[in-house]
Amino acid sequence: MEPGTGKTRVAVELVNRSDTDCLLWVGPYQTIHTAYSSVVDEVNKWGGVHTDTIRFVGIESLQSSDRIYLEIRDYLQRYERPFVVVDESLKIKNVEAKRTKRLLELGAMARYKLILNGTPITRNLLDLWAQMEFLSPKILNMSLLEFKNTFCQ
Repeated sequence: MEPGTGKTRVAVELVNRSDTDCLLWVGPYQTIHTAYSSVVDEVNKWGGVHTDTIRFVGIESLQSSDRIYLEIRDYLQRYERPFVVVDESLKIKNVEAKRTKRLLELGAMARYKLILNGTPITRNLLDLWAQMEFLSPKILNMSLLEFKNTFCQ
């Protein structure tokens, strides 16, 4: 979806229709912590989410700070039905990147996951494997090597 077309509203509606007990919203720092129409403002604009436990974190912080990453892991482990929203699919791509590895680990801890995308889909097929693996390993049901050998030769 293009910027301004309601991705945040769709995410809020999906979160509110789930039985989640906590929400982790991961996105570019600029979109989460900005003085002009931040994600937090957008979520509140659409009525907020129906859980009292919400964490917004910049992907850059999750990538570069071990302390923040461990705090987020601890946060998700305290709940039975976490919901993780990744606000920008291109932040889950290179499987060797620290941020992708961390997002995959956090995604494995969540019952519900959603990836928002406001830019054209990636041109690298291997990036799609990481995004599908985040959502559920059952989607492709194959390892990265199997995916590469099947679709990238």
